Amino acid sequence: MSPTHHPQPAADRLTALVATLTPQLRDHVRRFAVGPQDCDDILQDVWMLYLLHRHRIADQERTAAWLRTTASRRALRRRLDSGAERADQAAVEQALIDTAGPAHHATAAEQRRAVRRAVARLDRRDRLLAGIMATRPDLGYRAIAELLDVAIDSVGPLRRRCLNRLRVLLAAEGITDPAP
Repeated sequence: MSPTHHPQPAADRLTALVATLTPQLRDHVRRFAVGPQDCDDILQDVWMLYLLHRHRIADQERTAAWLRTTASRRALRRRLDSGAERADQAAVEQALIDTAGPAHHATAAEQRRAVRRAVARLDRRDRLLAGIMATRPDLGYRAIAELLDVAIDSVGPLRRRCLNRLRVLLAAEGITDPAP
């Protein structure tokens, strides 16, 4: 006689999903440089939103992606709302300044200060976009569009204008040439 297979109750499936994905989501949210308390709040919001909207996820195989995208949006909103929207300066500096060569070591500190000043002078959206480009270079236009809450066709022009403004500000600081 073969054992009968009983479907797993919905509550058990949800508990297993939370147990499996929460550590991954926590790691993902922490990449946005939010504090531990904010991270916990964001995760709580994400799971509540999932409970409210899970019926809208047509393909249940995409649940993890939905949760991750929702967590990203919440983390970015938290940073914007808390006034911490400036990009992670260390990541921006690493992305914009080549400090590998010996000639750069002497001026690296001044370059970092110049980059900080330039990024701080960008408007809010450009600071956020610069931070995304510096900390998450792997993100495609679709993900960036979702994070910025803009149309996907706007990402390229927004990115180009942001980089041009940053280039001009860095040129004023004596770091780069103003021409692309």
